[in-house]
Amino acid sequence: MDEKIVDASEILESINLCVANLPDLIIDYPNAKQYARELIGQASELGIFINEETKEKYLRHIDNLES
Repeated sequence: MDEKIVDASEILESINLCVANLPDLIIDYPNAKQYARELIGQASELGIFINEETKEKYLRHIDNLES
């Protein structure tokens, strides 16, 4: 049986929440920025509905948190 645990829209929602809450997440989870990058990269590779412009915007947001 080929059941999906989550669908693409749920993954996209998790990416959006992750990026939006990242400033708070990095306080408790030092590797949160790395995990966010991996989540965005994997979603892009899997063809989840995230376009290149949004992907780059999210990655810049993560980079700006390092400053």
